[in-house]
Amino acid sequence: VSPGVPLRIHLPGKLRVDSGVYMPFRLVEDARWSLSVPVQVFIQWQSFFFGPMAGLRMHHFDETHQPRNRFDVTAGVAAGWTLLRGIDFQFQIQTPKLDADWARSLSFDNRVRLRRLSEP
Repeated sequence: VSPGVPLRIHLPGKLRVDSGVYMPFRLVEDARWSLSVPVQVFIQWQSFFFGPMAGLRMHHFDETHQPRNRFDVTAGVAAGWTLLRGIDFQFQIQTPKLDADWARSLSFDNRVRLRRLSEP
């Protein structure tokens, strides 16, 4: 669960930019809270879309009353199909943290995303 404020810029049939500001629950186990700002840029060709994903995450820790913050940069690629109006099926490969061991933390997943039916 990740409450937040989405930001979407869509040029129907050409380009989609999805972003926003979110506060996911328990993104990092020891963090008091986290803030996530993902950016996905999808190029569209008919009902198929593909493109890069990136993001910035800030985690706030309060261990023994010594607050500190950690910033992570995320990266990946995604592709998918718009099955029906407002329903996307998406595959993605991403790493939650670009660092020296980024390849060890690659994740592969797919998702079904519901958009508002008023969106093209």
